[in-house]
Amino acid sequence: LGSAASATGAYALFYGAQKYTAVEVQPKMAADATENLSKYFNADRFDVVNDSIENFLENATDQYDIIIISGVIYGVIDYFSFIKKLTKIAKKCIIIESMHPWKILREDGSLTPMSEWAKAIQYPIVQYAQTIRHSHEDGTKSYEYDGIRISMSAFSNIFGHLGWRVS
Repeated sequence: LGSAASATGAYALFYGAQKYTAVEVQPKMAADATENLSKYFNADRFDVVNDSIENFLENATDQYDIIIISGVIYGVIDYFSFIKKLTKIAKKCIIIESMHPWKILREDGSLTPMSEWAKAIQYPIVQYAQTIRHSHEDGTKSYEYDGIRISMSAFSNIFGHLGWRVS
């Protein structure tokens, strides 16, 4: 989930995954993912879904052995509902990369130091992240939005409540 150009998918397929499903909201990145995977793998081994993760999770009917969610969790507001939907389609493992974006700007435009990030992931709560700024995929415009970070102990509590173990 949040596949971008599907480098993770290529890695998984190369190392033995029988099937890979990519979910990417940006049309150009989804097209790039399809193009990249098509160069090396038969089309019956992968699907690229151009949709939001929220829509995908809401409408998913398949289950997956492993789910990797990369570079998008900071944009989730309702972690409990989101994780509950993830656990319903996961058979064995959910891998969450949660330190993106690494450059969070403060209101004055300065970067938030990594030392603050390191402290933030230890908090036992969900923490508000100041306005996050990104460039559009083609570099022509930028946009900003608010996000939040969730601590490992909060992740553990949510997953534990849903019958999963965090390691």
